Amino acid sequence: MAHVKVVRRSMRPEEWTDLRFTWLQRGIWADEEEITGLMVRDAHQTGENTYEFVDGEERPLLRGDMMFTPDGTAFIRGSAVIPARMAGQPVYLRLHTAAEMIVRVNGKLVGGIDPNRDAILLTPYIDGTGLSIEIEAYNRSKPDDERNPASLSTRGCRQIFEGAYLCTKRENVQSLVYDYILFMDMAHSEYFNEDLRRYLFRELSRALDFVDFDTFDGVDEAARYVEEKIYQNTDFRGSGDVALVAHSHLDIAYYWRRIHAVQKNARTILIQLRLMDRYPEFRYTHTQAYTYETLEKYYPELFEELRTRVAEGRFEPVGAMYVEPD
Repeated sequence: MAHVKVVRRSMRPEEWTDLRFTWLQRGIWADEEEITGLMVRDAHQTGENTYEFVDGEERPLLRGDMMFTPDGTAFIRGSAVIPARMAGQPVYLRLHTAAEMIVRVNGKLVGGIDPNRDAILLTPYIDGTGLSIEIEAYNRSKPDDERNPASLSTRGCRQIFEGAYLCTKRENVQSLVYDYILFMDMAHSEYFNEDLRRYLFRELSRALDFVDFDTFDGVDEAARYVEEKIYQNTDFRGSGDVALVAHSHLDIAYYWRRIHAVQKNARTILIQLRLMDRYPEFRYTHTQAYTYETLEKYYPELFEELRTRVAEGRFEPVGAMYVEPD
């Protein structure tokens, strides 16, 4: 038996806060219903929006199955019905993957899924409870970013399908998790003032004392505490304002071929447009004339949405180059 080193000491306060933050994240999803009956077909991309199917046959896609070929595309389709118990609530499609997916539901482009985002809000884009789901998913042969611990288990050219689900969310838990991601990063970073880091750890820990991690009661009280003790605190405030404008740098070729950039660009823009649907204050800027060309050619419905957002001043084309150099 291998030797396992045991550290015999009490947990430090910072470690206790870290641990409880992971418990908080478990409470984001309130309810779920697995989508069954999915089918998948494997392909390799041969050109811009052209494919060669590996075996020509669809097969059932079940939780636990291996999926994808190296540098491959998978076409997934199926249907589902939103359960009656979820009626009247925002319903999400959730799917954990290392791939990059463009998702249509009832013919509507509803969003993108990738290693950094595993859920799409469905309810604003559907009528009724019946769902027809179509997914185009590209999986590169090597991941270029292995910094996200939550997705390490599904990285690489082959991956295990962990299931697809219809879910409802505790929005107040999600909101508090976003706050904690920001402040925990600051508390752990040596680039920030030591007194500020100590203050953040203390107050973030006190806020979590309000939360029952079985029922997730007390989350609203914890959020109010964070607002009053951290956001409204002026002891550590700097001077000036910071303007934040979203931008995605898209490599036309990197760990993928140029032909794959058509779908990667469409997914990137689709995600921004769906954020704009939810957040009127959201602004985004996108470069490279080539990406607009391919969007207009292969995803005309997305291009028309983009034109509307450009006219509103919310989506700004920038940059003077057809394709950016590295």
